[in-house]
Amino acid sequence: MVIYEVNLDVDHDIFNDYYYWLMEHIKEMLKFDGFKKAEIGLIEHQEEQAKMKIRVSYTIASYDSLQAYLSQHAEKMRADAVNKFGDKFIASRRIIKDPIILEA
Repeated sequence: MVIYEVNLDVDHDIFNDYYYWLMEHIKEMLKFDGFKKAEIGLIEHQEEQAKMKIRVSYTIASYDSLQAYLSQHAEKMRADAVNKFGDKFIASRRIIKDPIILEA
């Protein structure tokens, strides 16, 4: 199992449109082979923020499934956001291999 995490900094003036678009984008992502679920949340900060911060975390069945997405689909999926919102957001990504999940 792999966690593919995307952290987004979104300008306030596009946030509502971006968030609506993102929910549809996540539904598309979950159609790719191996993508099992997604979690989305706003990152809360105590101080005034210049941008809204969002974290999306995808649970993917295998590292191979993630690599197939990255090599075959990521460029188009990322371009969709840039074409629609330009430089009004910033995305950073990280991969967490073999996470251990503990539950109460």
